[in-house]
Amino acid sequence: MTETIQGSDFSHYNISVDFPLAIKSGQLAFYCKSSEGAEGNGMRDATYQEKRVACGNLAPFGPYHFLKMSAAADAQARWFKKCAPEPTSLPPFADCEQHPYEPLNSTIPLDRKRRHVHDFLLRTEDAFLRKPIIYTAPYWWRDNIGDVSWAKDYQFVIAAYLFYKGPIPATFVPYWPGPRTLFYIPRENVVGWQWAGDIPNPGKYPWASGSQDFNTFDKEQIYALANYKPPPTLEQRVTNLEGRVTALGG
Repeated sequence: MTETIQGSDFSHYNISVDFPLAIKSGQLAFYCKSSEGAEGNGMRDATYQEKRVACGNLAPFGPYHFLKMSAAADAQARWFKKCAPEPTSLPPFADCEQHPYEPLNSTIPLDRKRRHVHDFLLRTEDAFLRKPIIYTAPYWWRDNIGDVSWAKDYQFVIAAYLFYKGPIPATFVPYWPGPRTLFYIPRENVVGWQWAGDIPNPGKYPWASGSQDFNTFDKEQIYALANYKPPPTLEQRVTNLEGRVTALGG
């Protein structure tokens, strides 16, 4: 069975985050919003830099950008990098979904949406020198992007609010009968899924203010992307100590 870890993504709606407490509580990988749209047609998350510094090297960490259809892809990639200039352990994260303050994507031709998303991904990779991860929902991807060959070059985190935080399902078909399936996204490209979003936080999750988004990540894949080795557990430290004692003839 695939080993997984839990993680969270935060934005300006989570003004303060206690990362050591979040990690102690089992949240072990983080994405924080840095930007959306382009300069003059979007926003900079004023809380991003503080969160990046606060997390430091405690756990895998990366920035995310909310893609808008109304701003040029190259301008958005430049703005993304301007708002998140420092290197992070995790690659940049492209939030591809319906923006709440834009007209419905159904008014935009399918081929134009495909080119826009792909152009943003390529330009983001040029800016960060790392291939971005795509965050999306399967029905949004189906209706707005579809089955395109270049998508097989990317890894995905899927929005699937099933309130099941166990291992990433081998297939989502049982959970979405009919047209809502993941056949448009290769299963092997899915490195995580957001199992709950905008969960009210009346003191239940004390490590952050505001509503919470929760993710499950494939541990091996997300740690490999971050080039991260978790600190040894107490059991591992005891075993290592016993091994050194034995080696010394104790």
